[in-house]
Amino acid sequence: MPDSRKPGRAAVNALRTLLERHNHIVQEVDGQNDFGEDQHVTFTEAGEVTGDLVKIQVKGGRSWRRSNGYAVPIGDHGSTWADGNIPVLCVVHDPDTDGLYWANATKQLLSARRDGEVLKTITISPNRKLDDESITDFVAEARGYLSRYRGNRIIQAQLGDMAGVEFGTSDIVQHYVNVHGEDMIFWQHWGEGFATLLHSDLDWHPTHFGPEHFHPHGRPGLLPGMSVVGTTILNTPEAQWLAACLDAAQWARKPATDDPPLHTNTHARDNYVANRVEHHLQVEPDALARSIQALRTETATNHDLATIAAELESDAVAHAEALSKPWLKMSDKARRLVTFYLVKDVVIGPPVLPIDDQFRIVWRCPRPTEEYGFDARVGQPSTRKSPHRERVSAFELRGTVRPKVVSQAAVKARNKQSLDNLADTFVDRLTIFGVDGAWNLHELTVDVEPSAYVLFSSCRRHEPALAHRGPMKPRQAGLAAAACPRAKRCGRFRTRYGMSCSPR
Repeated sequence: MPDSRKPGRAAVNALRTLLERHNHIVQEVDGQNDFGEDQHVTFTEAGEVTGDLVKIQVKGGRSWRRSNGYAVPIGDHGSTWADGNIPVLCVVHDPDTDGLYWANATKQLLSARRDGEVLKTITISPNRKLDDESITDFVAEARGYLSRYRGNRIIQAQLGDMAGVEFGTSDIVQHYVNVHGEDMIFWQHWGEGFATLLHSDLDWHPTHFGPEHFHPHGRPGLLPGMSVVGTTILNTPEAQWLAACLDAAQWARKPATDDPPLHTNTHARDNYVANRVEHHLQVEPDALARSIQALRTETATNHDLATIAAELESDAVAHAEALSKPWLKMSDKARRLVTFYLVKDVVIGPPVLPIDDQFRIVWRCPRPTEEYGFDARVGQPSTRKSPHRERVSAFELRGTVRPKVVSQAAVKARNKQSLDNLADTFVDRLTIFGVDGAWNLHELTVDVEPSAYVLFSSCRRHEPALAHRGPMKPRQAGLAAAACPRAKRCGRFRTRYGMSCSPR
């Protein structure tokens, strides 16, 4: 037996003896399967097994001693110790004092990550001694941290099931319920230069944004005084919550230089392109026809491109939808075809860049007009110099990630309940027009003097008359009534989100 093996065995035996003397269950990891963990410890309480489990990396010998205590090298175990399902503790056995000293490796790694640091070693204070006197406090502290750690994982899993997404173990996830009972989720993937907002009122359709897209006091020249993120309107409490989330996750958008490179978020890429394509069609109604003409010119000399075009156009139904239906009414196949017509390719930069710098769209037929409503520099050369850019052809894009489909029965039941509540609470006489009349209120109300106008945000998702009147989102549909002539005569016009319009 080599002498180098003795200190390690002495450390493992000393820790196991101490834990078992206090009735805790120790399972030793076989040496051939030791990848950063030597023992699995299940804690007990009053002779009963609790089910609380931790992993422990054990080191023994004088080589781990430092001037300020002890240190355990992390090596290749950083990601598994920080992001695993079970927290990892480090224990050092000092042969001169025959003492055990411990530290929470998972806690130190996550704390350093929040500060933008990359740890090389786990430091252990000489005051963190583990013996018969301190083991009760050790177990209580370890189980307390385990409870919080496991609770965060459970909450993230429940939120992911609710929104229909999967969160990574290192992702920052925050939850908020507004005054209307609607759920909002802030999602920051570690190392990406943007965040994601998921909102139940938007059918959980993701909004990818950075601090540059968030205007808590209103976008300059548009909706002054109204909080906006991207094209979604927020009320004051929602905006304050989102501002706090962005500030708290600032460190996650600036990873350390030694961190491994991340893969491109294809979900965010496809949604980003889909949003720009939708807006492109609204700004330029003839963009599709001009792009198809430009594509035909290219396919005359590019046989590979002609093959791809023929494959995408082989579905007659999707081809007909792409040429005749509005974007919101198309199927996924039709949207993919339209994206192929309009977009030549997408130039992609490192994930750490802001989303507008990370994805640059190269349009098949350049636009003669500017895109209003977006601050992004879309289709123009990036201002960020980076050698790590790649090109993705348009046929590789999925077109969009469609929101969850809400059944007509659910919509009718929800609207009926809202109307019943409104009628019982506010209105003496309630006149209901179909959503197809939302833009004809002037004619429909010539002989009516209403006290209020109500436009439900859900109608925008089911009515093309509202869907193609500019880049509105569901929560902005209420603003449409402000543009109706007869609505302006109603001094009490208000929306459910605190916005108001005077007769002016």
